[in-house]
Amino acid sequence: MFEDYAKRIENMGANAPKIFKTVALWGAKQAVNEAKEITDRYNKVDTGNYRLNWFAERIEPEKNVYGVQLENPVEYASFIEEGYKLKNGGRMPGFFIGRQALDNTEARIIMKLRDEIEILMLQKNYGLSRKEARKFI
Repeated sequence: MFEDYAKRIENMGANAPKIFKTVALWGAKQAVNEAKEITDRYNKVDTGNYRLNWFAERIEPEKNVYGVQLENPVEYASFIEEGYKLKNGGRMPGFFIGRQALDNTEARIIMKLRDEIEILMLQKNYGLSRKEARKFI
């Protein structure tokens, strides 16, 4: 799917890796915001430590391949994420907040890439500036 986006971007004379890099950075910020919102929704805020420690970064696992890595380094984060075994043999389920945040962010990143392609098309076909083209999106 992303290869198709790259081809479309390059066919319009734009630098696809640069656009992917920018969108991935935007996605990292979105992932943190999404994780914080989901944390609030599940009412997993006591001291605020868990909520405030979400961070994400743009990663490049291969040349010109970008992604988003979301983490929460708080020592008890894995218990909230994945659940844990209770002393009585039961199990406290996990909330998978990070996974949900990344899934939601992936959908937003795809929408953002489509917007970027639309802006490029408007710039190329109508000679609009980026600022002018953004008004139509």
